Amino acid sequence: ATASAHSISLTPFHLVGVSRDNRTTIFVPAKEVKLGDSLRVVSEGRVIDSPVIQVNEEMKQGIYAPLTTTGTK
Repeated sequence: ATASAHSISLTPFHLVGVSRDNRTTIFVPAKEVKLGDSLRVVSEGRVIDSPVIQVNEEMKQGIYAPLTTTGTK
């Protein structure tokens, strides 16, 4: 969850853009997102950086898109 009350659910290896220490956006696996990282979100019609205030691990059933070294087919 972010400070602006946004949340997202991803597999551990999905790439997500984060900003660390107010620097440029880098893409890291979701499992490496840390408290204090910022995610870009839309709030009141504007794109803002919102700090991550909570990280949870969940088990869900459904469809997923694995990232492989050979790509997808």
